[in-house]
Amino acid sequence: MSSERNFFLDLNEDCLRCIFDYLNVLDLVRMEKVCRRFQALAKSIYPKIDEVDFDELSQTAFIPLTDASDVVKRVGKHISSLIASKTNFLSNSEILPRSVLTQCKKLQEVQLTGFKIITPASLKRLSVTIKEAKVVRLNSCVFNDDIKSCLVEATQMEVLELTGNANVQGSCLIGVRGIKEIDLSHCDFIEADFFVRFCKANRKLRSVGIIGLRLLEEYAMNTLVETLKDLECLSINDHYNDHDDPQFEFEKLAQLPKLTKIRVQYGAGYTDEDNLREFYPLMYNRLESLILEDIEFDSTLQEIGKFTKLKELGLYNAGNCKDSTLAMLSCTQTLQELSLIKCVNITPQGLLEVIKNCQALESINISECPQYTDDFLIALEPHLIGRPHPLELIVSNTPIHKDIEGKGPKCDFIKTFVKNNRNRIQLSYIRKSFSEELWFIRQYCTRRFR
Repeated sequence: MSSERNFFLDLNEDCLRCIFDYLNVLDLVRMEKVCRRFQALAKSIYPKIDEVDFDELSQTAFIPLTDASDVVKRVGKHISSLIASKTNFLSNSEILPRSVLTQCKKLQEVQLTGFKIITPASLKRLSVTIKEAKVVRLNSCVFNDDIKSCLVEATQMEVLELTGNANVQGSCLIGVRGIKEIDLSHCDFIEADFFVRFCKANRKLRSVGIIGLRLLEEYAMNTLVETLKDLECLSINDHYNDHDDPQFEFEKLAQLPKLTKIRVQYGAGYTDEDNLREFYPLMYNRLESLILEDIEFDSTLQEIGKFTKLKELGLYNAGNCKDSTLAMLSCTQTLQELSLIKCVNITPQGLLEVIKNCQALESINISECPQYTDDFLIALEPHLIGRPHPLELIVSNTPIHKDIEGKGPKCDFIKTFVKNNRNRIQLSYIRKSFSEELWFIRQYCTRRFR
């Protein structure tokens, strides 16, 4: 009676190392348990690992806290970047995992999403974790202004995101210095006085996000213009302050000498005309990035064609945007990224004309647009030939996306299409389910606006 032979174990060290180099850190931890030889190989790779991204590691399944702890025990002292969300772990707790944070003390970048950071113990753990970090992102976390004790001790911090928190009023920002990028979007109750003091203490700010800060008043916006002369990127609403107080004159933003990127979230029904209507003409030959969310003003959409230097154009949920809007673009030589999320009235033929005319385009986002099917891919193929750069097409929640995650002839067609154009196009989407058959499509993570 003959036993099966495991030829995998017959591979020499170099071959095994090549295979192990393709494994993620969670797989390496599990491979350690196979045999001493695998354990030694895994340990030799750990010092090379610079980042632990639990968002990526949990794509296939939730991660037990014991596994997460095993990961950071092995690589925590080596990594410079940690990314974790409450939804990554097989746990009902919303508290920061102590076993994860206590092992990581030399992080340069920390991104945490959805955790509660309220108790003195959790604040202490966070303080140790971000002490040397240059980038700190606490998105949709639950905390209050007591988090100031952590922020003021992070003396190396240059980038700070505290988005989606309704519990802070802004006193946590007082005493924070050296910040170059700040995003406070959807921290609804940040008080104008605290924001003004923060701006005056951080005059070298290059990027500011203040979407949804409903308590900002005219004097706070005027302080921003007068103080932040190095500002390059700004994310704002089209109005601030719902009272009868004087409204900020948005054309003053053109006084910011380095401003080249702006994102505007419009609020339906607040005004009969665009509050930024006098600002845009002042920026026709300056703006490199323009993102408009929930825009309803036809007059503003018609102005888009007058921006001559745009490298990035984003139109989110712009129901009034039509083929004629894109046909007027005068930035055809410079446009590199185009986002048309929920722009349901842009036809496939209209988009093909843009692709044809804009040879510098490298990325197009048509997520949430039901009009794009595999027929669009067929029509697109001739326009991919001879382009200077591969084209990334982001298709989340479109018929193309559904065909990719399904099975049958349409999935096979898309797979063949990508193979035949592998150096010309890359299809991307936010993955909701995992399948080994979809090796030809990588996960797409929404670009951060900076």
